[in-house]
Order: sequence, then structure tokens, then C-alpha cells
Amino acid sequence: MSQSRRDLLVAGAAAVSASLAARPLAAAECARPARSRGIHSDYFPNVVLTTHTNQRVLFYDDLLQGGKTVLIHCMSVGADNHYPVCDNLSKVQSFLGDHLGRTVFIYSLSVDPLRDTPAALHAFARRQGARPGWLFLTGASADVELLRRKLFAQNGPHEHGVEPAKDCSVGLARYGNESIGLWGACPAKANPEWIARRLSWVRPRQPPVAGLSTGAAKRRGPHPDTWRS
Repeated sequence: MSQSRRDLLVAGAAAVSASLAARPLAAAECARPARSRGIHSDYFPNVVLTTHTNQRVLFYDDLLQGGKTVLIHCMSVGADNHYPVCDNLSKVQSFLGDHLGRTVFIYSLSVDPLRDTPAALHAFARRQGARPGWLFLTGASADVELLRRKLFAQNGPHEHGVEPAKDCSVGLARYGNESIGLWGACPAKANPEWIARRLSWVRPRQPPVAGLSTGAAKRRGPHPDTWRS
């Protein structure tokens, strides 16, 4: 290779490096630990939300990943006065014990983001006695509506094909664990102990002991000592 050609290549590489160094980092390139994606990563929108403690989070990366077992439902401060779902879920906390905020999380997604500001949700969370691990979430109206449809809108059979999607976000709660790909649903106003028991069914199994095969994680039935391990 001639000296002039080598000089051109070196100069070109330097110019590219300088261009990359000067380019602002995109949100996806920020220093965030790389995680393996769950099997539903293409389905769940990774939209930006704001918690009642005024922290910005990504729905998929921050709230679903990391082996968390989650319970998600929709609410609004105004509607809960007439249909007190959060009052029922506040009773679930006592059955979760110290698993709440460590391996289990409750997410209350406001469907009235214009009124339910982080400050309004913070005051509401205090009235509900929300412990760490129970987050009240708001965001852009379009993002909230997208999550609502993805999580709760259901299509059903119809005599002329597929019935239009029904919104069951007020009375239903989704629960699951993205790391093992298990998801289910339950009435949001069901017996609080029963809801906690449902959450325990989707916990990942303990790491296998040497010489023993535990197989893939799967939904399991109730155990008399649920959440006491």
C-alpha cells in the first residue's frame, strides 16, 4: 500500500471517529445494562412512563425485565372513588410480605394522564398506603392508550367474523413474569389473598441443584405456605 493511500485511510478513520464522538447519544445508546429480551419483547411497547415519585421509566426495560413478577391494572384517581380497585389491591400488599418491591411489583397505570399528574398520583398513593414496589404510572395519552390496548383489549368471536375489541382494563388485572413468559389475568376486585396466591404461581423456580433436573419454569398450583419462603 502506498504512503499516500495509507494517509488517506488514516485520515478517513479519524474523521469518522471525530464524527461519532461529536454525535449526541440516542436514548437507546445511553449507559443502560444490556439484558436479554423476553419472548414478548416485540409485543410490549417500551414506552416512557412517569412514576408517582416523578421518575421516568421504560415500560419493558425497567418495569418488566429482571425476573420480576408483576401485577398490572388500569385506574384513575377519579374513577377509583366510584369503583375502588386500588383499595382492594392495597390489601394484597399484606399477603406479599417482603416480596413486594423485591421480586413482586404492582403497577397501577392511570388512564386519565391529563388529570393524574405525578403529584396527584403521589398523594393518592399515600392515601392507599402504597409500599415500595407499588408504582402509580402516567405518561403521554397515546402511550397510555397503546399499553391499555395491548394489555387489556380483547377480540372475541362474532357471527360476522371477529367482534370489535372490548376494553376490560377497569375490572381486570394482568399478572405475569416476562423472564419465563408466563402471563394470566384475574379480576382486580377478587379476594386479595387469592390474588397474591395467583402471583405466587408464576414465580421462577429456584436454580437447579447439581445432579437434579427441574425442567422449564411453569405455572404451578397453590402451596399452603405461599409467600413465606
